[in-house]
Amino acid sequence: MSKKLHKRKIRIKKGAPLPPVSVTDGYKDFSKVLGTYTTFIRDIHTKPLYKRPGLFLGLFLIVVVAVLVFSSLEEEKTNENNLPEKPELELIDSVNPQNDSANNSNTD
Repeated sequence: MSKKLHKRKIRIKKGAPLPPVSVTDGYKDFSKVLGTYTTFIRDIHTKPLYKRPGLFLGLFLIVVVAVLVFSSLEEEKTNENNLPEKPELELIDSVNPQNDSANNSNTD
């Protein structure tokens, strides 16, 4: 036994209500309880992943979501780096285009 179990003490409160008989009847057959426990523990560690479809599906979905998130983050980074340079904009007077060219020649 481990050291932690030796340090623990069981305190039984006098006058505490007992569990109902229907609950305690399930634990009277210790071999059945122990058999259920060992089967559960053994199945967790000995069954391969492909024989547990629920766990396999859960892990598969986690991996797929992680790959999609990672790929979208990488795609955003590449899109930010490959943005074209912003072109320089000129103001053009659409109402009087002749005035705009005249103003430019006068200022030079």
